[in-house]
Amino acid sequence: MSPTSEAGDEDFLSETLFKRFSTSEFDNTPRKFMPNGDLDELITRASVLDAMEIEESESDPQDEMLVEYVLHKAKKVFAIAVSIDLDQQEGLLKNAMQKFRRYSIDDSKLPFKDTPDSILATLEPGVRHRSKIWRESRIHDFFNNQWRFLVPVFLAHPQTDIRNYSLPSSTIFPVINKQEGPGEGAFGKVFKSEIHPKHIKYSVKPVRSMHEDQMGEG
Repeated sequence: MSPTSEAGDEDFLSETLFKRFSTSEFDNTPRKFMPNGDLDELITRASVLDAMEIEESESDPQDEMLVEYVLHKAKKVFAIAVSIDLDQQEGLLKNAMQKFRRYSIDDSKLPFKDTPDSILATLEPGVRHRSKIWRESRIHDFFNNQWRFLVPVFLAHPQTDIRNYSLPSSTIFPVINKQEGPGEGAFGKVFKSEIHPKHIKYSVKPVRSMHEDQMGEG
């Protein structure tokens, strides 16, 4: 919340994001994920300013460039940082995003690895452990939470089989309803799965205009 907001007036952005999550029923352990397109509604100029505690009337050119970087290049990186509650500690989220911007780290670099040589582990050379943003525990939290915002979108087709997609093992599949079907297949039970509608891409066929049809008849 911004410095002028009174405690209790509104949720932290991390809580707002959590309320928008859907639940994947793909496997035996339900997992939360952000529906495709919802970040564009939630990560706005106003919410970014508020979460990083920047006053619109007092922002300097560096703050303005930071906000533009988030909105145009790093909405997912920002949302993941928010989802591990960096917005709930004064100045921490802004500091983290400044480091990301300084090292040109944006959504195109996702997913990050959960290893000693990950991008996050190299951001604070020489910084003592107590002062670090990216301690091992936060790197691990970031790694786990990033998959909530990296959920694939599938092409709508009767023969689409999500098992045929080449995806990282940590991928969350946007299956919001799974029911056991009648009978069994060659490899076990058969399930009927419903994919979240925001994660289905429909191919659009070109529509011929009346003018084009008339020209073709000539």
